[in-house]
Amino acid sequence: MLAEVWPLLTAAPLPAVAVTGATGLSGPLPVPDLAVGSVVAQLAAARLLDPVPGRLEVDATAVGLAFRSERHARVAGRPVAPGFAPLSRFWRTADGWLRLHGNVPTHRSAALRVLGEDVAEAALDWRAEELETAVVEAGGAAAAVRSPGRWAASEPGRAVAAVPLVDLRRTAAGPVRRPSPAGPRVLDLTRVIAGPVATRTLASHGADVLRVDSPHLPDDPGQLVDTGPGKRHVRLDLATPAGRRTVEDLLATADVVVQGYRPGALARFGLDPGALAERHPHLVVVSLSAWGTAGPWGARRGFDSLVQAATGIARICGTADEPGVLPAQALDHATGHLAAATVLAALARQREEGGGWHGALSLARTAHWLLAAPRRAEAAAGPVDPEPYLLSLPSADGPVTLVAPPGSPPWRAAAVFLDDDRPSWRPRGWPAAPVRPPGRGPGRGPGDGCPCAAGQFDPPRRRGRASPWEGGAGTSGGGAAMADQATAAGRGAQVADVRTARANGIEIAYETFGDRSGRPLVLVMGAGVQMLGWHEDLCRAFADRGFLVVRFDNRDVGLSTHVHDAVPDVAAAAAGDLSSAAYTLEDMADDVAGLLDALGLTAAHVVGVSLGGMVAQVLAVRHPDRVLSLTSAMAAPVLAVDWQAVAARRPPAGRDEHVAQVLQMFRLVGSPGYPGDEEWLADVAGRSYDRAHDPAGAVRQLLAVAASGDRTGTLRAIRVPTLVVHGEADPVVPVAGARATAEAVPGAELLVLPGMGHSLPRALWPTLVDAVVRTADRAGDATAP
Repeated sequence: MLAEVWPLLTAAPLPAVAVTGATGLSGPLPVPDLAVGSVVAQLAAARLLDPVPGRLEVDATAVGLAFRSERHARVAGRPVAPGFAPLSRFWRTADGWLRLHGNVPTHRSAALRVLGEDVAEAALDWRAEELETAVVEAGGAAAAVRSPGRWAASEPGRAVAAVPLVDLRRTAAGPVRRPSPAGPRVLDLTRVIAGPVATRTLASHGADVLRVDSPHLPDDPGQLVDTGPGKRHVRLDLATPAGRRTVEDLLATADVVVQGYRPGALARFGLDPGALAERHPHLVVVSLSAWGTAGPWGARRGFDSLVQAATGIARICGTADEPGVLPAQALDHATGHLAAATVLAALARQREEGGGWHGALSLARTAHWLLAAPRRAEAAAGPVDPEPYLLSLPSADGPVTLVAPPGSPPWRAAAVFLDDDRPSWRPRGWPAAPVRPPGRGPGRGPGDGCPCAAGQFDPPRRRGRASPWEGGAGTSGGGAAMADQATAAGRGAQVADVRTARANGIEIAYETFGDRSGRPLVLVMGAGVQMLGWHEDLCRAFADRGFLVVRFDNRDVGLSTHVHDAVPDVAAAAAGDLSSAAYTLEDMADDVAGLLDALGLTAAHVVGVSLGGMVAQVLAVRHPDRVLSLTSAMAAPVLAVDWQAVAARRPPAGRDEHVAQVLQMFRLVGSPGYPGDEEWLADVAGRSYDRAHDPAGAVRQLLAVAASGDRTGTLRAIRVPTLVVHGEADPVVPVAGARATAEAVPGAELLVLPGMGHSLPRALWPTLVDAVVRTADRAGDATAP
């Protein structure tokens, strides 16, 4: 498989591959080779965009389960796979066998118009190929069972054999294009299995996938559970001007279109590959079909089961008495993985060659490869326990259980169904670098471990990242800053109206609380911590005191822009070389100033915690006219980073381990004098992990701290009312850092709170809010109520 497909995708060398285990897909045809080869192709293609040293390791058992993923899909413990409708099976004819497909109501109706209700009896009066033609002409889906030789000699068989397994070619001239650091935007125009497998695979690699379905042609809900994770789903009527305008708006800023409808079916909407290349020459378009676009069957409906029947696979897999089937819908799954590989390879070629690209694949061409490939036996495999390979994702209907993607990062979320006739892409920067399983990809290694920003502690009993909030809800330099703020009422609450603003050359995700006429108050969170670290109840407490509250994701966390192209060199940093720093605290302060511009705010009161406190300090120095008052909490003018501890950290294996690390971190750095709410903390940690998880982003933020050096002298230039808040028991940033800050800033008030660690316990909120209000009042700004 790889020997044939890889040169069709790229001239780059194929990485060394090591395969362990067995797929459990053995039979008379080399389905294990097809399955493993197609998965390796997409995993290797992902490395073209995100190079990883070393060999590519693939677990064949995981591949085999993924090729039968529908059998393990459950919602709240209930199986949801639709299976085959009663009509969708082999039927004996006068001279052989015919396979019908009746899962789609219109196809079922077409078959019954030809055969009547007694299908078994009526089919016996037909020759198989004549019945095939009659059902297809009636608008149905059917295939006569042929021998491999008869198929190969037929006109459609010859047309399929004449095209490559993957036909990737450049369709338009254009400049070199670098994929978004957050992963490409993929418009998913697919149905059933092959196309959705391709796009769910792209979603696992970090793509923002938006699937569009017709409201008049709904897909099976159970099937969407299996094929829809990591994606958002929306229904749009392309027959209406509004629906077409919406899709056109999406195409303008999309990177990829994946199509899985019959060739020509989308042409009347201007969505065929040629029309797309003309209007949007920047796009990578990949098309999947049952029979390919050439030959007399190019526009024919088809499904995996029908392709097996027509091409001779059913004959080979059957007995002398009746035809048989492959051990999985392997044509669908393999073609889906090959389509994902085609997308990734085309994006990599855009990076080097520019232009627009089109790739074409078909189930029939995949079947041609399977029939022609050498047949070798796979080592016998015993019963497989699927549990270690399953993934649980939250949903409104209960936990969704799925087979995890084989080798690529796990999805963060189950399928999301939008009730929105004007869907839009997520902000650039979402999601962060995909979560990578242990030992796979650049998520592992020196750039992936991140202790708290100061690197002040390294408990020997703790395994995993020292910062459990990296790219999640937690602490790296502000880590547990707001971790124990919960109440039962606030637990799990979110503000849904997340917006983005262009600021300082990046996109920043933000939310607001309170009346627009209130005094502006901007909250700046610590390293590796998303805006969720600012509890909604605390934001509302500030809003109740007359503030318009703005919380936002710093660069490299959450839904704001991630600087993935900048790879932090932790070993060099440990040796004193900070040249791999992609930015400094000055750049992060400029981000805040740019956000104020985008929001139309001349100036604001600013509260920052940990790294956020340092950013706030720099903002007050660099943009003194934009800061009305400054509250710096859990911060210092200079902070050392323990780079050896950073390098030693191992990333969590998944969401559950991440949450466990957050809880362990909080127990170590939280406030010993106040109780915490671990239930809330676990909830926020999990939601943040689902929202965006980028450990390397937190390391880049640590590099920004280190590269900014000692700022004590510059703090003397601050002239706005300043409050310095610190916990007496802070194990991350020693209280001496707060005293140094207060001594450097003229007229600063120092508030040291007993029992407080590197967090803001709910019991101290009133004290904090009163102190911030008091500091803001000292500013005497004109907008005060």
